[in-house]
Order: sequence, then C-alpha cells, then structure tokens
Amino acid sequence: MTAQSCSFFFKHILPSPYVVPHALYPRKEFRLPDILTQEQVGQVLGSTSNLKHRAIIALFYGTGIRLSELRFLEMKHISRADMQLKVVAGKGSRDRFTILPAAVLPLLEAYYKVYRPKQYLFEGQTPGKAMNDRSPEKIGAGYTARHPHGHEAGRARTACILRTYPKAFLRHPFT
Repeated sequence: MTAQSCSFFFKHILPSPYVVPHALYPRKEFRLPDILTQEQVGQVLGSTSNLKHRAIIALFYGTGIRLSELRFLEMKHISRADMQLKVVAGKGSRDRFTILPAAVLPLLEAYYKVYRPKQYLFEGQTPGKAMNDRSPEKIGAGYTARHPHGHEAGRARTACILRTYPKAFLRHPFT
C-alpha cells in the first residue's frame, strides 16, 4: 500500500522524475511446487477402485489439464491417431492441444465401455450434463481415511499422500 501511495503522489500530485525504490516493491518468492513421486502416483491409482476416478486421476497426471477443463472434455476432443487431447475454452478461454500418454488411452477406453457417456467424457449424475465443478476436487478427498473401519489399507496410505499436497497436485509434474 505504501508503494502505491508514493507512486501516485509522485506521478499525479507532485510530478517529478522520481524513481520508486525497489525496497518498496520486494520481489516475490518463486518456489517449485511439491510433486508426487511415481511410486506415490502408483499408490493413488492402485487404491482407487472406481474406474471413473482412476481415469480422471490418470488424465490429470498424464495430460496436465485443469479441473475446469476436465469437466467439459468430450470424446471428440481425443485424437487417437495423433495421441493428442484438445482442450476447448481452457484458461483465458483459449483452445490448446496437449499430449495424451499411451498408458492413459486403454484406461479411457475401458471407462467408455462401462459408462457410455452421451456428451461429456466425464458426466455428472444427469446423463448428457457436465459434472459439477466440485466433483473432480472431491475425488481425492473421497479416498481419505476419515472412518478407518471398513476401508482398505491402501486408502489410508493414499490419505497420507493426498493431505500433504494441494488440489492440483497431479497437474504440477506436467507443467
């Protein structure tokens, strides 16, 4: 706030060739995000019994798409010949292409055979409608061990992994 006040004063109130000191504008720290190891990603995928959730997690990790981009992904956006994924209206309402790993394609094919989505690749509870914007965020939270009785042992390990990483933990290794 002080830096903006000084800048406004010397630009508009008392116009002079004043140079704002760098001390008023400290550099922001840039830290690389923590990422999951391949072993931890394997644990997350291995402890996920739901095929839809496993496909979503694999797609996040393999392509680096955002949560909001996943919701509106359609089958026609997947190019099997080029092994590409077209992201329509991504960040800044821009379209882009991203790679589609060969390991993710069989999982998506298995998912498609079981669920047969009508319009969007990952539909919500109403067929033909996009999933809720909070649904992809809840996938990781669904595998935390809030009630350890009756849950698989793998889910408790997954809970420890997922609690220490941010929401977009699977996107970070890609970017």
